[in-house]
Amino acid sequence: MALSAAVGLAAYNIDSSVKKLDLSEELAEIIRTDNTALLQRVGAAGLVANQLKHSWVESALNPNTATSTNDAAGTLDSSETTMTVNLADRHDKRFRNGTLFKDNTAGKSEVMRVIDKATSSPWTLTIERGVGSTSGEAHAAAFPIMIISHTKQEGWKPAEEDWSAERTGVYNYSKVWSK
Repeated sequence: MALSAAVGLAAYNIDSSVKKLDLSEELAEIIRTDNTALLQRVGAAGLVANQLKHSWVESALNPNTATSTNDAAGTLDSSETTMTVNLADRHDKRFRNGTLFKDNTAGKSEVMRVIDKATSSPWTLTIERGVGSTSGEAHAAAFPIMIISHTKQEGWKPAEEDWSAERTGVYNYSKVWSK
């Protein structure tokens, strides 16, 4: 089968003389737990196949990014202490008092800390500039924000805050052969 020419992408051409074989029925027969024909073919006649479900918990990290929207001019100069951020999809808990963040643009090194935040949209942050021996820098309109860490303050409530993991139950099936 040859690759067809396509701009930016490539796909396989299936020639009309090529016959496709649907193996779904055969595969369904093979994975049946009482399939003695398969057991005889693989030399395991007399064995029983049991299907086990294996489950585990996986964590997916919540986003650690945002985008600044700033003032009408769209920029943040080196001394401004308020800024707005775009927090779509219910991520209003992404920033809280003590959150450390930086401009994720190449060449930017200033670290900023959230001192206070608005409780509703627009998400205005009051920030401390030049944290941790960094200096205040000017930032462009809609600069990408990378959240570095969150400070856990006295009296924090882990059950009410956005943890950095969203747990999901994942599983697969396997066959166990036994007499």
